[in-house]
This record gives sequence, structure tokens and C-alpha cells, in this order.
Amino acid sequence: MRIGCVYNQNDVGLSGSHWTNNAYRFFRCGLLNTDLAEVDILPIGKVVKAEQLEGYDVLIFYSLENLEPEGLKDLPSLKVARSPDAHSITPEWISKAKREGFELIINHQSPKYIRKYLPEEFRYEQIIFGINKGLHKSPDWSNRISDKILLTGVLWNAKHYKLRGMCQGKMGVTYVGKSAGYVGDGYAELLGKYRAAIAACRTTSVYKYFEIPACGCLSFMEVNGENGCDELGFVDGENAVFINEQNYIKRFREYLKDADNPKWQRIAENGRQLVLEKYENMIQVKKLLEIIKEVI
Repeated sequence: MRIGCVYNQNDVGLSGSHWTNNAYRFFRCGLLNTDLAEVDILPIGKVVKAEQLEGYDVLIFYSLENLEPEGLKDLPSLKVARSPDAHSITPEWISKAKREGFELIINHQSPKYIRKYLPEEFRYEQIIFGINKGLHKSPDWSNRISDKILLTGVLWNAKHYKLRGMCQGKMGVTYVGKSAGYVGDGYAELLGKYRAAIAACRTTSVYKYFEIPACGCLSFMEVNGENGCDELGFVDGENAVFINEQNYIKRFREYLKDADNPKWQRIAENGRQLVLEKYENMIQVKKLLEIIKEVI
């Protein structure tokens, strides 16, 4: 099976220098190096003509929104697109995908959230990008900061991150922003300094839901019945600590007053095991290739 992975040559998302390198690690490091298919990475100009992409069984477009394809529907290849964040799937994006014959859409966000914006005529599959066991390591638990719970990420957008904003400034919570320099692959280093960290998004799963446990942190994870995070395999008290807008302070206090209780390390280790067994980069590459084979 021959696959062409197409992206705008000016798209920073696959440059390796983006503030999050998850997509880079998946497409440029994982998919490119699999022995399950022949994969070419195809940086290209904004206008993409069908004759440039002949000879591939599958075409995967990293950012369809940053390209202007012409005539792809006439190609026999299966067309796959990584969608933008669900709320950025516009009528124009949908029209372009239909016009050019895209059948399979992938992203890391929950199906529940994506389907609010993506029509059912497209097949959607959740693929988690860029969890790398070589990068996402778990430093010694005893050497980590135990009296603080790490909070990172956007705080101002209440539609998506209301609980994050509520956590800021609470006793025992310490916020580290991008200005501290822990971006890209450096985020894993930051996580390795703390025993516990917060993964919170009101609408969908985000990379933190996988990065935090992958680094052996106790994950305080927002699960609210809306964001689809109850479908990821995490179990409250077993491999994560579930929080919501009503109970988060109580859950933080339970940890902070007894931070050396070995149960927290056990939960953290179980979370890491789940992520590496189910969501690690090459496992997700294999999942995508199996889905592609099923579709074609």
C-alpha cells in the first residue's frame, strides 16, 4: 500500500517547531517510519493538482484548510483528511472535502464533539497523535514535586476551558504558561517534574489527557458526560482521578493532604500503562492503517 501524506510546505504544524509537536511526531516520525506501508511525505504549494499525486493508493491531507486541491475526486486513491478542531470545521471546509472526494476524516478529538460539526456522510475516526514512549518518560516518583498540582494551557476560553480557569489560584495549584519555555517536546520535561497535573476541557479530549498520564503523572481529568472522555478507557480511582466543576476542590484536597500515599503512584502508573498500551504513537499508526485497509 502506497501512501502520500500531503501538507502545505509552509505549515508550521509539521515543521517540528510548533508549540505542540504531536502531529509532527505522528506523521513525520511515526507514519513515515512504519514498515506496514510505503509512505511518502509530500510538502507542496497551496494549490494542489491531481496530476501531482498520481500513483498513490491513499492520500492523507494534514491540513485541508491550508490547501486548494483541484481534481482529486478523479483520482482512484482513498482520500483522508485530518480535520481542524471541530469548532473550526466550516461549511467551506465541508464543501471542499465533498467536492474533492474525501471519505475518511481523522483527528484526536472525541467523536461526540466532532459530530456536532461534521456530517455523518463522512467516516470519522479518533486517532491520538504523538504519544511517544521514548519522549514521554516517567522520572522517579520520589524526586517529583508533590505539594503542587500542575496546571497548563489556555485559561481564558470558558467555552472549552472553564474548569481550568476555576482551578487557577486554588490552594496547591501552580500554573505554568508557554512563556516558561516548556513547549513542543519540552512539555514532557515539565510533566516529569510533578507528581500530579490537570487535564481539563469541557467539550472534548485534548492532548493533555494522554500526555499527562504518559509521563507518569497522576491525572486530574475532567470527565463531564459531554466531552467524550468517559470513552477513553480511564476509570476513576484506578488510572485517573475524575474531576468536574462541582468536585474538583474536594479531589485536590484529598491528594494534597496525603500526597505520599502510595495509592496515588499506583493510579499514575496505571494511567501510564493504559496510554502506552492503547494510545502510543506506533499503535495509533497501526490503527489508522488498519482502518484504511478496511475502507479501501
